[in-house]
Amino acid sequence: MNRHKCFLTLLFLCLFLPTLAPGEEAEEEEILAGTVIFTQLAGKYTYLQIKQEDKEVWLAAAAFEVAVGDKIEYMGGTPMVNFYAKAMDRTFDEILFLSNIRKAVDVQQEKKNEGAKQADIPDDNYHRNISPGQAAIVPPAPGEVVKAATELTIAELFMRRGELADQTVSMRGKVLKLSKNILGRTWVTLADGSGVAPDDKLLATTKQEVQIGETLAVTGIVRIDINLGSGYAYKVMLEEATFTR
Repeated sequence: MNRHKCFLTLLFLCLFLPTLAPGEEAEEEEILAGTVIFTQLAGKYTYLQIKQEDKEVWLAAAAFEVAVGDKIEYMGGTPMVNFYAKAMDRTFDEILFLSNIRKAVDVQQEKKNEGAKQADIPDDNYHRNISPGQAAIVPPAPGEVVKAATELTIAELFMRRGELADQTVSMRGKVLKLSKNILGRTWVTLADGSGVAPDDKLLATTKQEVQIGETLAVTGIVRIDINLGSGYAYKVMLEEATFTR
């Protein structure tokens, strides 16, 4: 997301989102999902209607590629009532404007893609899922890792990665893997029971000592779209991470 888009998003939020009263806590946003039954690109926005359980919902977001039949996930948003969309020449009884929306991952297809990628990765300890001397750790089940109100889940970090880029955030996760002394840091693979593969694990780099299997609070700087070559590409990772027990 470029600076101009960031500014417009912030301006839109400042103008339309309600403010909290002193002492009032923001409610945790739920990740919702649905299947696209209509979509149209109009002006700078993609308008789409989705089937969500027993109801149909209209959504709008900055232009992105989506097709009828796609499953999408979203969170938050600003509802607009009796909204006239000039580019569509249509008035919506109610429509939700979103900044956090994406096509849901096809789990089976991702497994096939991951298998194809693994076939090209060298069979050595640096590239394997388990580091030397480490036993495989069972990832936490959904809801097993209890986070604080100010902490994000891994699913939220992937969902909101555009707006969170280069910001310092906090989360909580279980240490699944350690790769030590790589570029002077330890590379820590975390899971918290949220997200859909492959976006259910998060990499954090640190100079701290942590142990496999620990569940820890983590604070770090969000970096996105990192490609280190040799099969190492990350949509999201945390740098300069600090861990607390």
